[in-house]
Amino acid sequence: MIPKMNMVDKSVKKKESSVEADKYKYSLLTMSKLIWVYFGYSGLGNPWHDSPDPLWSFSLKTINRYLEFLDQEDITLESYVIFFFPLVHYSKYGKVGNLISSRSHRSWAKKLRQYCKSAEVFDETADLLLKFFEYQVEYDGKAFVSDKSLVKKDLEITNSGKYCEAYHRLVDRVVQLKSKGIDPEIWLREKVRNIKNAYKDSPLQIRTVVNINGLEPSEAELANYTEDNWRDIRDFLGLSQDCEFVDEIIPKGWGPSGDDRDNLKKVVKIDKDGYYYYGDGVQRRGRFHYCKNSYFVIGCNPTNFETFKHEWLDRRLLSASPTWDEYDNWGIYKGLWGFDGEPLNQRGRKVRWRSNGRKKTK
Repeated sequence: MIPKMNMVDKSVKKKESSVEADKYKYSLLTMSKLIWVYFGYSGLGNPWHDSPDPLWSFSLKTINRYLEFLDQEDITLESYVIFFFPLVHYSKYGKVGNLISSRSHRSWAKKLRQYCKSAEVFDETADLLLKFFEYQVEYDGKAFVSDKSLVKKDLEITNSGKYCEAYHRLVDRVVQLKSKGIDPEIWLREKVRNIKNAYKDSPLQIRTVVNINGLEPSEAELANYTEDNWRDIRDFLGLSQDCEFVDEIIPKGWGPSGDDRDNLKKVVKIDKDGYYYYGDGVQRRGRFHYCKNSYFVIGCNPTNFETFKHEWLDRRLLSASPTWDEYDNWGIYKGLWGFDGEPLNQRGRKVRWRSNGRKKTK
């Protein structure tokens, strides 16, 4: 799966209608590139965001009008891009103005924002749509939507023009799920899994996702998934909801052996020593920090994952030693050495703890 790119903080609002467009240049560039890649347009033309000085190739007046519209409607730039840049044909990506000047898109955005009733719901729905695009990339190689699958005559809101009916249905799902304490992203993940299990060779369509049908996951099951304390670790490592952590702990920095990284969703359990198992009984030993010595294993669970997450993928730590603090606080086999690295049973070799920039304390 293509990882979700870091986006500009959505809480940043356009406070002055006369604000210069360069303050939002990074957001426009980043989001335009993201949609271009997700929708498989690379190599099909020369998009504005790849130009040497892309933003100034169009009228500042037009760009500022766009920002004023977003400010007036209380719409964040990033969310607007997620909803409406995919509806622009790739051939029009040559100029930024083609992406931001559509009267139809602004009308649909205004109706969608009114339907959401809050900027928070608007942004949450945009984030969920982006997650849907990621699933399309994962399963089908690229994301895709069309006006035909989204837009209908407006007989519901203003009784004039058209509106993005499928986006409105996605808003309904977000609001309904949150009112029941269910995380919409978990619902989407399970709904997509059900769809692909039922229609393995068919493209993932947004209508199939937003419509209530026989592929809906159980609400009771979704509630259990939402309360899963291991969710962040599962998502980070690419493990399925069905993977069991048999010892309620895994080694810090754990990852699969190098030749089966793409099969992690098929792993059914992982133990404290880093061994992992597939449904057919195949067992393998993963790689993890400090694994040159099995007694150096540092245990990770949902209570300390954030402490370790930033260096989880650091391959240099595979053959290093833990810090004294790591071993003393979270060592699975602690009590074998003291803070000075001397063996406590007077046998074995002295170890040298990895420096953590602080003086070791008893």
